[in-house]
Amino acid sequence: MGKRSLLGIIGLAGLGVTGLALFAQKLGIARSNHWGFGRVMVLGTGLVLLLLFLSILTWGFWQKGSDRLKGLIRNGFQAFLRLGFVQRILAVAQSGRLSLEAGWNRFPPVKWTANHLQRPFQAALRNLCGSRTRQDLGSSHGRRAALAAVCLGVIIIATYVWFVSVGRWTDWPKTTNYYDRLAAAFWHGQPSLLEKPDPALARLDDPYDFNSRHGIPILWDVSYYNGKYFLYWGPAPALILMGARLFTAREIGDQTLVFALVSGTFLFSALLILALRKRLFPDLSWKYVLPAILIAGFANPLPWLLNRPAIYEAAIAGGQFFLMAGLFLCFTAIERQPPLHWVLALAGVCWVLAMSSRLTLTPAVLFLVASTGVYLVIQGKRKELLKYALAMGLPVGAGLAGMLWYNKIRFNFWFEFGLRYSLTGLNYHKYYNEAFSLGNFLPNFNNYLINPFRTLTIFPYVKPDWGGRLLLFYFKAPVHYFSEQVSGLIPTLPFIIISLIPIVYLLRAGWRRLFQRSGTQTPAWPWIHNGLKEWIFISLLGASFLAFLPILFFITANMRYLADVVPMLVLLSILGFWSGADLLAARPALRRLWIALVIVLVAYSIGVSLLLAVTGNEARFENLNPVLFKQLEHWLTP
Repeated sequence: MGKRSLLGIIGLAGLGVTGLALFAQKLGIARSNHWGFGRVMVLGTGLVLLLLFLSILTWGFWQKGSDRLKGLIRNGFQAFLRLGFVQRILAVAQSGRLSLEAGWNRFPPVKWTANHLQRPFQAALRNLCGSRTRQDLGSSHGRRAALAAVCLGVIIIATYVWFVSVGRWTDWPKTTNYYDRLAAAFWHGQPSLLEKPDPALARLDDPYDFNSRHGIPILWDVSYYNGKYFLYWGPAPALILMGARLFTAREIGDQTLVFALVSGTFLFSALLILALRKRLFPDLSWKYVLPAILIAGFANPLPWLLNRPAIYEAAIAGGQFFLMAGLFLCFTAIERQPPLHWVLALAGVCWVLAMSSRLTLTPAVLFLVASTGVYLVIQGKRKELLKYALAMGLPVGAGLAGMLWYNKIRFNFWFEFGLRYSLTGLNYHKYYNEAFSLGNFLPNFNNYLINPFRTLTIFPYVKPDWGGRLLLFYFKAPVHYFSEQVSGLIPTLPFIIISLIPIVYLLRAGWRRLFQRSGTQTPAWPWIHNGLKEWIFISLLGASFLAFLPILFFITANMRYLADVVPMLVLLSILGFWSGADLLAARPALRRLWIALVIVLVAYSIGVSLLLAVTGNEARFENLNPVLFKQLEHWLTP
């Protein structure tokens, strides 16, 4: 086993053991949240492994940083030792030490310990923390970028835990358990939930009218059809819980699922960021990864999802988790020569699960599949196109067929997904034609892009505003249109403005192709043609646009819906940031100005995102942990 493999095992073991201790109650291992001796020992073991992992991993970095300090101390100490009276004292002490050491080493227990324990242990430690390992960890920008991503990732995930637990850390307030109910239904071989609706619903002329079912207990916002309850949200997260049920019989609430899926979305976003820097921008310093990782983890509305982690957020987070996983696997597959068929197949499976979590991502997923096929054709893989088409297209086609079959066995119609039959405030059964309407476009465009947030004089200083009004011109929204608290992307996440740079890149690349085809002299653009770079730009741009369209036409606006598009927009903006830095490499002053501008945008975007998330959709911190909220208000308000 190699050194790096051993180091990875130590790190993973530390994370696993620590997580086992922290979430023992949620995993069904501990009956209560009480920290007994055994649980403390497990946590201590995990922390020791993590400390060992980080110590070995950062050995070269802190050693290099401390060389100058060591030199100063060494020079001062040597000057002290050269003093005359110090030399005489040391000579007497050295003579006595040699005599004592000679006698001590001849003592049998000491001699045996040195031969059988001390020397082998010192050799193993030198081997594990040897110079080659330190050189491997610090010899390239890629390895330093990976180390930075790991360190920042720990901070980001810890922040996620703080939000989802409302500052309680180990005690997570419950929200909904709809996906756990659907997983239980799947275990019993049925698509409908095990809960039976009240028979009074069947006697109503219109059970979907909110006022007519007054006093009848229902499961809120589920689909009611043919006397049964169904979930209109995608079933893919329930499939995850079915696998979890093999290891624990405890209920897994949607709050746990949201945390896991948001964390997974960040994980694959970080992996994709590292892969993109290594492949497309190898000359950029590892330091350019730092703002990229931070904004990928904290961009609004990802923290917002964690402060109301219910079924709605679980479906959205599931779609982004599988979408980012598929995008990472697809990029990993096609950057190889030849591309890896089995990795493309895994990407296809992930994208099927993305559609099965969040139906509105279907156009974006199909665009990603198409753009990948076009890229492979352009790269001269026509002879093997059938293999690639089967590797990726077969899982996607089978997934689409499975989704239609799932609709058929639930609602007796291939293209009915259940929203029409939902028991909520709006009667979708009556006004279903207005659910996705062109009349909703302008209000949503305003709410999702430019609707501002409110400012306060006390912590948390900002709160989302209620949407529904237009700032640029008067327009009357449809009668049943409704907007919850939502703040637009431009006021809350101005970092995405940098996504315009990849658009300029694509326009210039197209202009260059036009000149080449017409036989005219190609202009000396500063951009270097790179098919893989063009593919990722086009894929992220097209998929972001197609993921944004459905929520622009939907009858309700909500902050959480922005999570359908923000992770891809953030990736596109990160590539724009790096492209700008690459373009200005020959102009150091402008490059420093560019980096400073990006850092300001990242800091502002992260700060607003975290403050908005403290408020959340239901003011959970104020209601569920008022003591902590009051303390934060006291500490952070001047």
